[in-house]
Parts: sequence; structure tokens; C-alpha cells
Amino acid sequence: MAQISEVSGITGSTLELFRSAGLDTAESLLSRTVSDILAILDGANALYEIPVRRPSEESIRAWQASARNLLKRQGVPVASRVPEEKLREAGIEVTAMPVAKVLENPEPEPGNGQEDPQ
Repeated sequence: MAQISEVSGITGSTLELFRSAGLDTAESLLSRTVSDILAILDGANALYEIPVRRPSEESIRAWQASARNLLKRQGVPVASRVPEEKLREAGIEVTAMPVAKVLENPEPEPGNGQEDPQ
């Protein structure tokens, strides 16, 4: 997960505003629309009175592009299936595990130990 401070151009008081608004990762910047981000920043600025000018829509879009590039360089964490037995061996209760949202079902790669579900 990339921190908001790693996004090119977000520094100083602007960085403080983003963090105060709860936008502290590159992913949080990319998961919202420009108008949502501006509304969140406006709310945080009204609450915390951080001495910074409101970013423009163009700046937000540029930061979102930088965040996308940053995540491409770092790669995106991939969830993988862990057998229930392995969890128990590690002392982890299955009910304690968060549920992962499945975005797509990639085809298994040959030789990776996964069987074809057909």
C-alpha cells in the first residue's frame, strides 16, 4: 500500500490536509471521484483550519495519475487462497479472517498447483 506522501506533488500543508481528511494512501485517492475528494478536503479544512488553498480539480486529477503510476511501479497486492488447515496450524481462527472481494477470477497458471475447476 502506497502512502499519500509518496504521490508526487502532495507535500507540506496539502499533505497535512489529505492526512487530516483520512486520505492517507494512494489507493484512497484513486477510489474516489475528484468532486468527492474536494468535498472531503473542504470538510477537513473547515474542521482543522489548515492554512492551505483548496486544490484545483486539475491538481487532483494529476495526483490521481501520479498515484496510478506509483501503484503500477509497486505492483498491487494479490490475495491468494490459504487452506483452512494452514490457518489453524498458524493459530488463526477462520472466523477472524477478513473477507476478500473477488474482482475477477483469473485462469490458473499451468504448474502452480491449482487444479482446473471443470
